[in-house]
Amino acid sequence: MRLAVLVPALCAAALAASAAHADNVCRWMSAATASSFLGVHAGLTSAAGSAEGDSACQFTGRRGAALSTLSIEVFLLKAPADYARYAARCGSDRTALRGIGNEAVACSAGRPGDRSSLVIGRVRDRAFAVRVHTSDASAVPAALDEGARRAAEQVAGALF
Repeated sequence: MRLAVLVPALCAAALAASAAHADNVCRWMSAATASSFLGVHAGLTSAAGSAEGDSACQFTGRRGAALSTLSIEVFLLKAPADYARYAARCGSDRTALRGIGNEAVACSAGRPGDRSSLVIGRVRDRAFAVRVHTSDASAVPAALDEGARRAAEQVAGALF
């Protein structure tokens, strides 16, 4: 008799824990995959989503004093022309990328001691932005660009 009361209570607790944990999951990649793109062990530090399907997540890792992050944002485009607003985040130094969604562009940004690479693209009615950032002044820009491109390929693939 006690087991009949205990099982539903355990199931309810497991479902509540599962629901709470679901808020701390990135739909687009795992921490292990993000770590490979960053070149440092990283963990999921934030994840959020909306009813419209917009979502964002960030992975962060540290090597010594240097902090590295991989950020992913996915937005619903209400009109096809809205994509230009997202692509404009790259400014004039953008480079067109092939094979990553539609209309993907990449750019590098950063100040001395603060480097980042950004890829912005579109798949159907969704725009996405993937940013790899590090405070490591010795980071090789090409490695940041490659990490951002590979992460963007994964996000675009998940959106297809």
